[in-house]
Amino acid sequence: MKPEGWNSLEPGRQFVLARLSMGDEVFCDSVMPLTVRWVPDHPVVSNVSIGCEFDELPEDDRKVLQFFLARKLAPSRGSACGSSC
Repeated sequence: MKPEGWNSLEPGRQFVLARLSMGDEVFCDSVMPLTVRWVPDHPVVSNVSIGCEFDELPEDDRKVLQFFLARKLAPSRGSACGSSC
């Protein structure tokens, strides 16, 4: 995210992740509530990272998220997802 867009994302702010995808592959279309936990301010960095926590994430959505992160962190493994949300 560019620095000018993160001003409204202070810690404690809540929003929802409405779609989880990677390229054309959609992992989840269900709404996942999030709370912003940290927003580092580093003036020498052109983009800003935002740390969020999922609020009351159901077990099925947690599994989808874990699968997504495993695919994102290790794209060469390429396993198939058995659950959908």
